Amino acid sequence: MDTTLDPVLDLKLALWVFLGLLPIDAAFLALNAIHLQALDGNAPAWLQNSVFSIHLELGLSEGAEYLQSALTALVVGLMARRLRAPILWVLCALNAWMALDNALALHERMGWRLGRNVFDGMTLGLNRPEDLGELIAFALIGTGFLILLALTWRTASPRARRIAAILSTAVAAAAFFGVGVDAFHSSPWARDFETLAATVEDGGESLMLSLGCALAVGCYAAGRPRRPATTTTLAEA
Repeated sequence: MDTTLDPVLDLKLALWVFLGLLPIDAAFLALNAIHLQALDGNAPAWLQNSVFSIHLELGLSEGAEYLQSALTALVVGLMARRLRAPILWVLCALNAWMALDNALALHERMGWRLGRNVFDGMTLGLNRPEDLGELIAFALIGTGFLILLALTWRTASPRARRIAAILSTAVAAAAFFGVGVDAFHSSPWARDFETLAATVEDGGESLMLSLGCALAVGCYAAGRPRRPATTTTLAEA
């Protein structure tokens, strides 16, 4: 049965994939909450292990995010190859960058160097110079990808443009949490509820990565070759 509701997006499949990933994200958020309780002595001591934190690099939650971003990059790359669409290759590279950046803390390293060596300790109201450096690093990288998207948009087919618009929405949402909420978390205004801000940042980013993965799968499925519909003639009847 054909469930494609849109020429470029199998909405039903995308929804099922997202609903399948949602319990995983919820489980990691629950583990993080129990981990915080364990640190306060209100849960078993073995849950104090930082591997249960959603903030730990190479932790359980972060590992799931790496896999989601890598899968999204793979699916978008397959679509780019099938449609011969450079704009989708840009989005493939962007998702691959997100996976590598998340795993190797690339923007944090760039931010530290910029904050300490280039901006000479300037903070512009943030908590640390490296926080400002991270924002500048995000801005530089994001601007580079936006320029590439703009250049490839001009020659992209209508179908590739629509797919790019759908997938870019999820990337922008992830950036809102990963950059916008992170900037707030790094500011003096978040000092009274740092734990909540950090949870919203990482939890929201994880949900948006799941959404991006689901949309990529839905777009890929919508473009799969279809079997020609069979008709029954009066003579056959």
